[in-house]
Amino acid sequence: MIVQTHRLPILLFGPSGSGKSSLGRHLATKGWIHLEADLFREERKDGIDEHGLRATWDAFIDQHQPFHLARELEQRRAKPNALGIVLTLPSLVVPPPNLIVASKGLLSIKILFGSLTHCLGAFLEREQKTTDGLGRGHWEQHNRLIFAKLIEPPFQAYIVQGFHPSGERRQLAEIADDTLR
Repeated sequence: MIVQTHRLPILLFGPSGSGKSSLGRHLATKGWIHLEADLFREERKDGIDEHGLRATWDAFIDQHQPFHLARELEQRRAKPNALGIVLTLPSLVVPPPNLIVASKGLLSIKILFGSLTHCLGAFLEREQKTTDGLGRGHWEQHNRLIFAKLIEPPFQAYIVQGFHPSGERRQLAEIADDTLR
């Protein structure tokens, strides 16, 4: 696992079941700050609002201005002198390619990914253990369309695989290393 300070805040996108929250929690055990924006399950709230990021997030996603979000996240990382900061996002959020390009040098954009079958399977396995028990219909409603987007060429350079080709989930330390490269 890479343990040096990571210069750029990481925004972690990807489908449900890819392991975004698990990776964020793993990095938090290594001295990182993990901001979970997908709080629907626990509190049925918007994590962007809960973390006080609404104005900077809206400037980022709506106006394609990454500077203020990058500065805000870096300030949060620097206060406790954390090794890095990662913001994990809900599956429905997919940044357009021109925003990814505009973020270069300010934010590290990563997409945790796997095949549709692997992500759906991991999602259903997780849901069997929860009280909500969301099913296949929920996953498809919130994830199916992003797969068509994320397999397009402009996104390929930002993808980090969460699964081995066999469908077995990769170790979090391996995924973290690839994410921090």
